[in-house]
Amino acid sequence: MKYCAYTDDLNRQKILWSEISDIPKFALDEEGEFYITNKVFLMTGNVNLWYLYAFFNSLICEIYFSFIASTTGEGTSQWFKYKV
Repeated sequence: MKYCAYTDDLNRQKILWSEISDIPKFALDEEGEFYITNKVFLMTGNVNLWYLYAFFNSLICEIYFSFIASTTGEGTSQWFKYKV
């Protein structure tokens, strides 16, 4: 019996990121050994996520996101999952 629709995703390769950050701060969990708490998002997939991980932590992503992201008013961006 499963209690949550995404339980299996927690044990897979995933990209993790915090909702609020001044710069891109994405982490790659290649072995599926880290679990998350509130205000942290995860992304999984059937392909190698290393390329997305590299892009998300790049200067290009930081510049692009500065145009589309909401801010907190304190100089930090809100990295909402629907914008990532």
